[in-house]
Amino acid sequence: MIDSERGFENLISQAPVAILLTKGEDYIVSKINSTMLAILQKDETIIGKPLFELIPELKGQPVAKMLIETYEYGVSHVETSHPVTLVRDGEAQECFFNYNFTPYLENGKVIGVIDVAVEVTDQVLAIRDHENTIAEKVVLEETLRNSEKRLQGILETMAEGVGIVDSMGQMVYANPMAQQILGLTLSDIEDRTYNDPRWQNLRLDGTPLPHEEHPMTIMMTTGKNVFDREIGVQPPEGDRQYISINAAPIFDENGNLTGGIGTFMNVTSRRLISQGKDDFISIASHEIKNPVTSLKASLQLLERAHSRLPEESRTKLISQSLRSLENLSRLIHDLLDASRMEQGQLRMQKSAVSIDEIFDDCCSHIARSSRQRLIFEGEKHLIVNADGQQIGQVLSNLISNAIKYAPDSAEIIVNVSQIKGDQIKICVKDSGPGIPPEKLNHLFDRYYRTNYEGQKYTGLGLGLYISAEIVKNHDGEIGVESEVDKGSTFWFTLPS
Repeated sequence: MIDSERGFENLISQAPVAILLTKGEDYIVSKINSTMLAILQKDETIIGKPLFELIPELKGQPVAKMLIETYEYGVSHVETSHPVTLVRDGEAQECFFNYNFTPYLENGKVIGVIDVAVEVTDQVLAIRDHENTIAEKVVLEETLRNSEKRLQGILETMAEGVGIVDSMGQMVYANPMAQQILGLTLSDIEDRTYNDPRWQNLRLDGTPLPHEEHPMTIMMTTGKNVFDREIGVQPPEGDRQYISINAAPIFDENGNLTGGIGTFMNVTSRRLISQGKDDFISIASHEIKNPVTSLKASLQLLERAHSRLPEESRTKLISQSLRSLENLSRLIHDLLDASRMEQGQLRMQKSAVSIDEIFDDCCSHIARSSRQRLIFEGEKHLIVNADGQQIGQVLSNLISNAIKYAPDSAEIIVNVSQIKGDQIKICVKDSGPGIPPEKLNHLFDRYYRTNYEGQKYTGLGLGLYISAEIVKNHDGEIGVESEVDKGSTFWFTLPS
C-alpha cells in the first residue's frame, strides 16, 4: 500500500508504476519518479525541461498526439499494449506500454498532463513468440489484463480516500474511496471545497471546527505536512462521521503553493468505540455508585441506631438495602453477560419449553409489582426449543423497558403468535411516547441509552444489546416498530 502519509510527492516517487507530470504548452517535465526515469534512461536533470526536446523521437508518434490532445482538449486517453519507439542504448527500440493520460487541473483549467505508464514490452514480445501455443497465450494475456487492472486500480484500491485541491481549496480530484467515505459522487465533490459550509466540520467534542483549525487549512497556510488529525463531519443528511486526515502541500517548480493533497480514512467506528468506552466508564461508575451508596447508608444507620429504631423503620431500611443489592446484582450480571458475549462464552442450555412457562418464571413478579396492567395474550402455549432462562431475560427486559419508558401507558400487551410455519413471534407493545426515527437504529447498540421527555434513566445501556445477542444465538431476529406519540412494539422471533 502506498504510504499515504507522504503526500503527493511520495505518491509519485513510491508508486510501483511510472508517473510523469508535464505542465504548459511546452510540456515541461514538472514531476517524474524513478520508474519513469529508468524507462526513459534519463536522470532528474530533465525536470524543468520540455519533454519533446529531451525525447525528440516521440514527435509524430501516436503517443505524442494523445498527450497533446489531453492537454488541449482536456480529454483522458487510456491505451493498452501501445507501441512506442524510444532510443535506448543508442538504438531505436519498439517498446509497448499500458498508459493513461489524465488532464491536470488548476482552478478548473487544464495546466498539464499526468502520464501513468506500465511497460509491458516483455509480455507483448512473449505473446508474439508464443502465438502458436494457446495455453501460454492465455496465461500471458491474463498477465496483460492484470497489468491493466493494476494501472487502473492504483488509486482506486487504496484503503484511504485521496483528494487533491487547488490553491483556492477547490477539489480537483477524489478517488473512489474518497467518494465512498464522503458519500458523494465525483461531480458532487468537484463542486465543493474542503470547507464547504453545506458540510459542518466539527471538533471531536462536537463543537464547530473553526476554518483555521482544519488540517487542510493548516497545510495551505503553513506549507507544511499535517499528519493524523481527526475531525468530525456532519453532512446535511445522514449520520456524523469521523475522519483522520493527512495533508501535504503541492508546490510548482518555483516553490509556489499550487494546492494540496489530503489522504483520509473513516475512523467513525474507532471513534465511537472510544467514546462508548469513555461513556461506559462514566455511566458504570455512576450507576454502580448509587446502589452502593444507598446500601452503605442503610447499613450504617442500622448499625448505629438499630436498637433505637422502631421495627417499621428497621424493616424499611432492610427492604431498601435488599433493593440496592438487587440493583447492584443486576448491573453486575449485565456486565458479565456482555463480557461473556464478546468472548463467545455465554452458553445455552436448550430444552422444550412453553412461552407461558417462561413468562410465569421470569415476568409474573413484574405484573404484580407494576401499576400498569400487563396483558399476556395470543398463542401462549406454543413450545420453543430454547434456553428458558435466557429467553425469559429477553422478555423481562422488554417488559421492564416498556414500563419504564412508557409510564403513562395504561396497558403493556405481550402477544405470542405463530408465523411462517416454524417461527414464533413475541411482541411487547406499549402506548407510550414512541421513539424518534433517528434513534431506532441505535437501540440495540451496546451502551446506548435513550431518554423520555428529557429524563434520563438508570442502567448501563446493555439490556437491549444483551437481548439482541441472546435472540441471535437462538437463530432468531429482534426488532422494533415505533411512531412518535403512538407507542412502540418490540418483537423477537424464535424457531419452534
